Amino acid sequence: MTNRTIDGSQATPYKLAHLVLRVSNLERSVAWYSEVLGAHLIGSGGFFAGITYDEEHHRLGLIEVAGAARETETFGASTLIPDETERAATAGADALQFSSEPGLEHVAFTYDSLDALLNTYVRLRDHDIKPILSVNHGPTTSLYYNDPDGFRVELQIDNLPMGMAQEFIDSPESKANVVGVVLDPEELLRRYETGESVRTLVTWEAWRQPAAATS
Repeated sequence: MTNRTIDGSQATPYKLAHLVLRVSNLERSVAWYSEVLGAHLIGSGGFFAGITYDEEHHRLGLIEVAGAARETETFGASTLIPDETERAATAGADALQFSSEPGLEHVAFTYDSLDALLNTYVRLRDHDIKPILSVNHGPTTSLYYNDPDGFRVELQIDNLPMGMAQEFIDSPESKANVVGVVLDPEELLRRYETGESVRTLVTWEAWRQPAAATS
């Protein structure tokens, strides 16, 4: 393996990836945004729907929340995973607290390589700006930050080409775990710098914890 060096050099996103909104009525919002944007539904699963109008796997994500406007209760991401075995892979994901009030969930920016994403991570870390959560969603590897006003910002790379990303979204594995696998960005940085394959580092298998031994 060839060693790599990450020194925190400046890297910029190459596109705005998507927006995610909390809505009070999922069906109504899907219909409205599809009409306004000329978009189409690419996947839905109870509380969530994704729509797009171009090559992106979703330009707009919609999450239906139980409460009406002005409520401020929150719930953790792990509560979205019904299967206990899969929920173990999301350990730490409750750093993502979703509000029950309709509104903006987060804005996401895509980088063109893991190298660029990690350089950004190092640069921000060295300015004491650290992610609240790092997770491999399957289609993306994502670092989540809170801005000074509390708005959530996702910095990500695409793990899969768009066609393969849609196949993953439709797979039983993805449907069983809609959050993904939590990862340690420092461990990701270390493994990348020692030359581990990017193809390996963007898989769920690279970050799943070994199953506990049973007697």
